[in-house]
Amino acid sequence: MENKNNNSFFKILWNVFKSVKLTFFILIILAIISIVGTLIPQQEEGERFLNRIPSGKAKVIRFLRLHDMYHSIWFRTIVGILAMNLVVCSLSRWHNTIRVVKFRPKEPRERLFKDIPEEQILTYRLEDEKVLGKINRLLDKRYKRRINLSSEDSVYIYADRGRYSYFGVYLVHLSVLLILIGAILGSIWGYEGYMNIAEGEAEGKIFLRNSMELRPLGFLVRCKDFSISFYPDGTPKEYRSDLQFIMDGKVVKEGVLLVNHPIEFKGVNFYQSHYGLIPSRDANIIIRYGKNEKQYNLSVGKSEELPQNDGKFMILRLDTNLKGIMGPAALISVFKEGKEIRFWIFKDLKILKRRFPDEMFLSPILNPSIVRPYNFILKDLSTRYYTGIQVTHDPGVPVVWIGFLLLVLGLIMTFFTSHQRIWIRITPDIKRIEITGTCNKNPVSLEKEIRCLYERLKEYSEGDK
Repeated sequence: MENKNNNSFFKILWNVFKSVKLTFFILIILAIISIVGTLIPQQEEGERFLNRIPSGKAKVIRFLRLHDMYHSIWFRTIVGILAMNLVVCSLSRWHNTIRVVKFRPKEPRERLFKDIPEEQILTYRLEDEKVLGKINRLLDKRYKRRINLSSEDSVYIYADRGRYSYFGVYLVHLSVLLILIGAILGSIWGYEGYMNIAEGEAEGKIFLRNSMELRPLGFLVRCKDFSISFYPDGTPKEYRSDLQFIMDGKVVKEGVLLVNHPIEFKGVNFYQSHYGLIPSRDANIIIRYGKNEKQYNLSVGKSEELPQNDGKFMILRLDTNLKGIMGPAALISVFKEGKEIRFWIFKDLKILKRRFPDEMFLSPILNPSIVRPYNFILKDLSTRYYTGIQVTHDPGVPVVWIGFLLLVLGLIMTFFTSHQRIWIRITPDIKRIEITGTCNKNPVSLEKEIRCLYERLKEYSEGDK
């Protein structure tokens, strides 16, 4: 009893998944989802969108993952149901297709010759065996398969081609299935991020775009050189990065990265995204004390004695534009009398004092004269370019490409090929040849084929040609 119930449940489930109505229903749902996906910004833009709308609506959208729906469990489930629907639909019709492809007529089809038009009937003068041999040779050249049958007063010849056109729809199903699988692979194991590499340096990790987590690449990317050219008005004309890809300490690939000209390495795609300036490790600092001053060319992390040998100082960090508004700056650490004092000094301090209140620079962290009797001045710092690179990896892309190629092939087989079945009846008593046929689609092509055969066979009715 339990097995019977299980079989009944399986049959119901099978019938549900093989339904074409289910296919249309899922496609309608996916169309609606696509519309929602265009109305609600996705991923990073989606997060910014949620911050601009009321919190109640934002909670609902976040709970349903509508701001990142293509990576949600429910979207993958819908795609999985569509994939299962395609598989079941294909399997349920596979047996009938194989039966049609393997079909071999065992007896003549008399009904096909009933009421055929006059332009498909002709007579001949040659000997019966000679005519039959010529027709057989003609059909062998034009068709994949030929079968001869006979009755009491006639000889029947069956020939066909294009049997495998029935598999076009299965290729289309398989291609859609592969495209769906590729999309799921990309959404689960793919990633997108970015990396900034200073000229002359190498980096082996990227910041993931959605989570801002660091992800190792498994190899190093070195910016060997960066160059930029400008238009006369100062706007960038072209910027390029000469990259090296390093594995186990060896350069295994080199390439030039340009805008709209990406580089691929180990299945990871690199796109030129942006550029900028970062400070190098050197700065020019002046220390004034009383009426004296001393100038230093100092590298980050290297300590120097103070002018009066009463302590040491070093540069901890350099920034080309602190907080995006304060210009070039250096973080200084001074060791004096057993204490460490840290503070920022600025290259454009006079300009900053005009823009901001004086009280701001009395704060110890922004006061360049906090260490008596010294006054620290940032004269200059050297800069260098960095290249901003967008990094993407989608393991589903090869699968999608295979699916796309199969889709094209399947559509060609479905719409531009047909299974043509030709029947020829030869009646020796009255020296007559009759031609007819059937096809699964494209009847116009069948009519042309019958006319072509008629013209070729007409030669045999006119003598020894």
